Amino acid sequence: MKPATLNGATATQPPVNGIGPYPSGFRVGRRARLDPIEPHEYDLIARMEALPPTDILYRNMAMTPSPGAFVESLWHGVSVQFAIRPAAGGDLVGLVACYNSDFRHGHATIAAHIFDDFRGRGWPIEGVVLFVNYLFFGFSYRKLYADVIDLNLPTLRGEAGRLVREEGRLVDHYFVAGEHRDRVTLAIHRTDWVRSRYWIAATAAQR
Repeated sequence: MKPATLNGATATQPPVNGIGPYPSGFRVGRRARLDPIEPHEYDLIARMEALPPTDILYRNMAMTPSPGAFVESLWHGVSVQFAIRPAAGGDLVGLVACYNSDFRHGHATIAAHIFDDFRGRGWPIEGVVLFVNYLFFGFSYRKLYADVIDLNLPTLRGEAGRLVREEGRLVDHYFVAGEHRDRVTLAIHRTDWVRSRYWIAATAAQR
């Protein structure tokens, strides 16, 4: 079978159940990959989220839920969630999740948590790029939102950061580390993403 193309990128696998072409290695990048979360990893995720400053900046924001409640919060309202791992496989280095999906209006909210030991290394961010591609390729979302504390805005640098638009701000919405901080709603638009070098067609062509 001749390789098919997706917006000019080669896809080496045939259509799946008549739907395709499905890009080869869709969830695997050069240095990172997306895999399902294994139940035995819940304890590790809970420990990583309990480390400062993540414990006050992420999901439970200084609260300490019971083990059962933590797992429930991990999946509450979630449509898609993956572990980020090295491309060759191994232990998870972070998570990406899509939740609050509104399929009628075409948007959802995403979140990412890169574990402390891997933050700043750069390559785990490829997992976030793979995830955005997965969502725009697999679903009809027009926009993907992210709600962040204003303290995290400086982490949005470079070309990828320029693809993120600020679309809302609630002033002094959060109480974090002894002070009130803004909640900022960011958005990635499909129309922006598919024109960027991060779109799946472009990333597949680079391999």
